[in-house]
Amino acid sequence: MSVSEESLCEAVVEYLMSEFADCEIQQEHQEDSLGFRILCEDQGYFLRVMRNAIVSVEAAHIAEYFASFSVVMTLKSLGDFPVVLTESGCIFGSP
Repeated sequence: MSVSEESLCEAVVEYLMSEFADCEIQQEHQEDSLGFRILCEDQGYFLRVMRNAIVSVEAAHIAEYFASFSVVMTLKSLGDFPVVLTESGCIFGSP
């Protein structure tokens, strides 16, 4: 993982922690994507971020970028369904 990708991961985790207070964030990365499992007391969520979707995003702009695609709202409305963030936005996916 490159330094810039590492800082992007940290930015994503920080953003998710701010949106899902009191939840644990686990990372499960694969070759083409970054996976984030959000474990809350009463609910679990899974977000897969395709690497090509965030490669041009600076870490400082992750929150703004995710908000533009309603990532958190999508996660919360879908509950157990995995969400995948692509260049085009959020889609249903598989973990």
